[in-house]
Amino acid sequence: MHAALFTLNDSKFDLDTYIQKYKGYTVVQRLLFIAKKASGSSKNTNIDIALTQQACDKLVQVVKTSSGMNIDAYQEAIEIFTAASKKDTTTTNNDNNNDSTLSHLLTTDVDWMTKAQTRSDELKAQLEHDLEMFKQNLIKESVRMGHNDLASFHLQRGDPKSALQFHLKNRDYCTTRKHVLDMTLNIITVALYLGNHALVQSQAMKGQHIPSIQDDSIANVDRGKLDVALGLAHLSKKDYRQAAFSFLNVPNGLSDSFASILHVEDVAIYGTLCALATFDRSLIKTKLIDNENVRSMLELVPSMRELVNDFYSGKYGSSLSFLNSYRQHLSMDIYISRHVNAIIQKINEKAIMQYFSAFVSVKLPAMADALNTSVEKLEKDAAKLIEENKLNGRIDSHLKVLHAKSSNQRRQAFEDAIQSGEDFISEANSTMLRMNIAKFRFVHDDKNAKNNNNGGTRGGGGGRGGPRKKKATTTSMTTSGSENDSNNSGSSSNSNTAMVGRSTDEGSSFDSLLNNNTFDYLDDINAIVNVGRQADKKSSTK
Repeated sequence: MHAALFTLNDSKFDLDTYIQKYKGYTVVQRLLFIAKKASGSSKNTNIDIALTQQACDKLVQVVKTSSGMNIDAYQEAIEIFTAASKKDTTTTNNDNNNDSTLSHLLTTDVDWMTKAQTRSDELKAQLEHDLEMFKQNLIKESVRMGHNDLASFHLQRGDPKSALQFHLKNRDYCTTRKHVLDMTLNIITVALYLGNHALVQSQAMKGQHIPSIQDDSIANVDRGKLDVALGLAHLSKKDYRQAAFSFLNVPNGLSDSFASILHVEDVAIYGTLCALATFDRSLIKTKLIDNENVRSMLELVPSMRELVNDFYSGKYGSSLSFLNSYRQHLSMDIYISRHVNAIIQKINEKAIMQYFSAFVSVKLPAMADALNTSVEKLEKDAAKLIEENKLNGRIDSHLKVLHAKSSNQRRQAFEDAIQSGEDFISEANSTMLRMNIAKFRFVHDDKNAKNNNNGGTRGGGGGRGGPRKKKATTTSMTTSGSENDSNNSGSSSNSNTAMVGRSTDEGSSFDSLLNNNTFDYLDDINAIVNVGRQADKKSSTK
């Protein structure tokens, strides 16, 4: 069978070239995902069927090796291939990739499955026996390696859950920082296979606090792997902004070092799309265009580099057109496929807002041509943005014109002046109140004594108990006149005048503090505010 180039919405998709970037268990996962995605397409075109068949055939080739043991993936590939073959309506005169359809049928190889099962059982027994010997010898390094071997074995069998358990057991057998970091990366890798993004995020955060390794180049790559893991965790939670920061922090030197999960090209694609969906123009400039590391990554994916340049230059039509054509290609990716529509919609909304920001009013047909979309869709998107208070405008549906809302600057100035005056009055009243309280040494005491209604006992000897009288709420004012100080200097009780249940007739009442002459000047401020209100009413009447 020769390699086939599929056309997905004007976007070329070479399955062989795509899958060669990865290694390990993710190859099986990605091929199964592509096969299911293509076979589950609502259109069921000949291209979808051919892509399904080629993905299944490629998966069978990957699994049926001399050491292949993933029987479950093999059987699933056969089932998907058989179902796709029943839908195949390709004719000899069809022009849509007719030569890419497989001419043979995949059948179940029972002999290979029997041999693979026998080989799997024997290897499992051998590895478990070795691990028991290592544990008896009490050699931590050997036990750690035994756990890693068993984890790799279970991944080859297609059982990532068992593999994760053996990686988690290594926590007690790590003796160096490098061992701890390797264990963390292994847990992250298998957790991503299982889709356990909460575990991925927690392990990535722990890994970032591991002291750096002496070799800077290795440490830089390992930090990049942790950033990739964090980016995927944020992506799973639809936190595209934080995902963009994490992906853009990945060093270009990562290359295929993390090919068991992602290739550096995938990191560039994820980071670019998430950044365009959430960053403003200044961040796009600093984080994408002027960032040397990101520019190096974008050189590996020229289409993403052109997308960034066109979007930043205001060529929104070509940018959105490319995204729509690239949508089907992105839908074949195992991690970003669920977010493609949401990300492209956010980029489309940003294009609308940035394009309209330069106009007071614009005709919807002209704007639709510039954004390479239809008038109906543009009007619907603009109305949604206005409802969400993201776009300050209004739509004339009859004339098909989008107007920017104009604000009354004169009225706004009066409102700001009135609000400032009221705020000042409130703050001045509070300040003067505190000053007068400090001046007259006014103290408000509101302590309530506890009640013993049923009579209690005190001490070990049965002391006298009984209900206590409730203390009255008291408000006291301390005076320090020179006459009282000179006549009653030896008695502190005569220097304090207590007012219990203070009435309004007393000259030293609390209300007199607020009516003090120190507040007279606030009348002028009130007058200024009233003048502002009157002027505001006149302007609104006109």
